[in-house]
Amino acid sequence: GYEQIKSWLNSKLADRLSNVDASKIEPPPLHIAGPVIMKMAFAKDVEYLKELYASLLATSMLDGTVHLAHPSFAHAIEQLSPDEANILAQIWKFLVKNDNFELSFTYSEYYDPHEMSVEKQFSQLVMDAGAEFPDQSDSYMDNLIRLRLLEFNRHSAVEHRSIGELQYTHPSESVVSQSTFESLALSAYGKQFVLCCCVGSGDT
Repeated sequence: GYEQIKSWLNSKLADRLSNVDASKIEPPPLHIAGPVIMKMAFAKDVEYLKELYASLLATSMLDGTVHLAHPSFAHAIEQLSPDEANILAQIWKFLVKNDNFELSFTYSEYYDPHEMSVEKQFSQLVMDAGAEFPDQSDSYMDNLIRLRLLEFNRHSAVEHRSIGELQYTHPSESVVSQSTFESLALSAYGKQFVLCCCVGSGDT
């Protein structure tokens, strides 16, 4: 098992670092390399998880990115399913084009019934990621929140609208209306994890 993992990892690291100036490559810190190599032995048949471990190790070997390689990331990868690893790779692709990742929805008296809730938007993301078990999207979301990679927020607001405004828009409505805003976004920890461990994931 170990020799097979070592051969795969050496090949993957050589590929990941092939365009990097050799002077900028350092041996990985032991507190990163040790857990990664040990835990990879239990994921040797799971390509998506191996990709995350390899990216974590490669990140820790570059003097410009070693600060992104948090020691706990290896333990987080260990607690991911292959589908969840693929979902995070999908989020990384979103980050390439945007500064952050967030799904949001507002419930109010006037919300558009065609808008999708946060849960439905995440379910669509799971399907877009090509998950093997898309019906498990709620569990996947819960686990990514538990690991603090994603964070779910909900808050309510009361809006006071003037009588003059209402008589032209919704003359039969009350002056006070309440809305609830929900969002699912990468936490600061989660964004660092994705930038460190998901670079290039899903491209192989």
